[in-house]
Parts: sequence; structure tokens; C-alpha cells
Amino acid sequence: MNKTGKPKVSVIMSVYNSERFVAEAIESVLRQTMRNFELIVVNDASKDRTGKIVKGFKDPRMRYFEHKYNKGKSHAVNFAFRKAKGKYACIFDADDVMVNYKLEVSSKILDRYPEYGLLYGNAWVMDEESEIIGPLFFPSRAKRSIDDQFPNLRFSMPRLRKAPFFSQGSTMFRMDAIRKVGGLDEKLKVAEDWDLWLRIAERYKVYYLPVPMYIYRVNPKGLFSQAVKEKRHEEAKQYVLRKMLERQKRAKKRA
Repeated sequence: MNKTGKPKVSVIMSVYNSERFVAEAIESVLRQTMRNFELIVVNDASKDRTGKIVKGFKDPRMRYFEHKYNKGKSHAVNFAFRKAKGKYACIFDADDVMVNYKLEVSSKILDRYPEYGLLYGNAWVMDEESEIIGPLFFPSRAKRSIDDQFPNLRFSMPRLRKAPFFSQGSTMFRMDAIRKVGGLDEKLKVAEDWDLWLRIAERYKVYYLPVPMYIYRVNPKGLFSQAVKEKRHEEAKQYVLRKMLERQKRAKKRA
């Protein structure tokens, strides 16, 4: 903690039936080179050993909350946003691994450039056994090799309006930006991160740091994989685009 007793960064982790990977995810956060952060874990009514595993960590930087009923990731993350004390925040999934410099480097850049409300970077991909496969080609799931080049993800608002092209685990936001745009849309079960990025990017500049910030796990039982199987992405995409067009129309009327 800093001299004010407040953490600089709030790491938000919503967990649901995450017993297989949650310990590895938490450990990667606690091993950060930066010390001045809090990790808020919200257990969204898991039915497995997730809660017991999380409560087994005895780190003073951790804050744990448990919901009686499952209300979905967006609701759990918004709950954590309301509890967060940090100047900056990032959302981190319970089956991924955070590169140990992410919080330090990301927060220093946002300190230096106050006009930026959102920062993102690159990512590695690993399999279920935590073996790194290669760079993340988001949102492609094509076969990759460890010696492939990282994609150039230079920010472009027209590109973001077409589709999400960077990944949630690589990002960091200003909490002021979260409060201004209203957090995650709880109607969305997928693409909630893309919707949030669009709303932040409409108000703030976006910074691209071309280094890997985390390791994304290919998890067949994860929320993203389930959404792909159930073909829920197209419906969510149309909803997000509809909202974006409505905001643009309102902005034109005010101009």
C-alpha cells in the first residue's frame, strides 16, 4: 500500500467452478514486481472447491467475496468495481497467468500519460497443462508455434468498432474511466469486455504496449470456449454494435 493506505491497482477476478486453475492464476498475481495492489476475488456461487482454494491464500492484499447465487461474470466484476480502492484496475480470468511485470509497467505508463484511459498489450497462449504454445492471435484459434511473431495490434478505433482485436487479460483501465462509462453491461454474457473498451475509447485515448502482458489458457470448459460452442457470439456482437450506433446518434444530436 502507498502512504495513503490505498492500493494503486485493483485486480478483479471473478471465479466460478475454477478449482483446477485458480491457484496458479492467483499466484501469478501475487508474484508481481509491483507490491502496491489489491486482488479482489469474487466467487460467483461456485459448486466445487474454488472457494476453499482461494480462502487458503493468506495474503493481506487479497479481498474475498462470495455470492450465494450465480449472477454471471459481468455482475460479479461490477460488484468488485464498487469495492475497488485502486486508481487503476484490470480484470483477470481465473484460468490465465499474469506476466510478473504487468501491473508495474502498465500503471507507470498510465501515470505518465493521464490522457489515456485504457492500455493493452500482447499475450502468449498456453494449453491445459500450462505449456506455452505460442503468441495469441486474438480472436483466431488457429494452430500456432512458439517461434511465431506477435501480431501488430496498434490501436485503431475503426478496427475496434468492427471487432475486438486485443484480449482482456492484457488490459488496464483508469477507475475514473470505469465510473464514467458505467462498468460492464450485465445483459452481456460474452463480448462484455469489447463493449467496455468501445465505451472507454469513445472518451479517452488508448495505449498499445507491444509486449506480452499475460498468458491466455486454452480452456475447453472456460466461458469463452462455451460461448463459441453455443454460437452466442454473433447475437452479442449485434447487441454491442446496436448500442454503439445509438451512442453515436445521441452524440450527433448533442453536437
